[in-house]
Amino acid sequence: MILAQIKDEILIKKKGSLYKKIRDKTAISLDDFYVGTGIHLVRIETGKVNTLLDSATKIYNFLELAKVFVFGSGCRPK
Repeated sequence: MILAQIKDEILIKKKGSLYKKIRDKTAISLDDFYVGTGIHLVRIETGKVNTLLDSATKIYNFLELAKVFVFGSGCRPK
């Protein structure tokens, strides 16, 4: 495996882990996430698949909206 592929795999896993942390902190279930976005998040969270830009944008927007509802405007989970 070449170095670029290894870096890509690490980035994919880190991105999935970040999505899971935010989803857990905002108490969003996988089912609620699917209903809100149409995206099955399990394989993305575990780093088994990469996200296309369109899916990544939907995930980000949904999680940002959830953070506003849970933590209030301007607040970020730690």
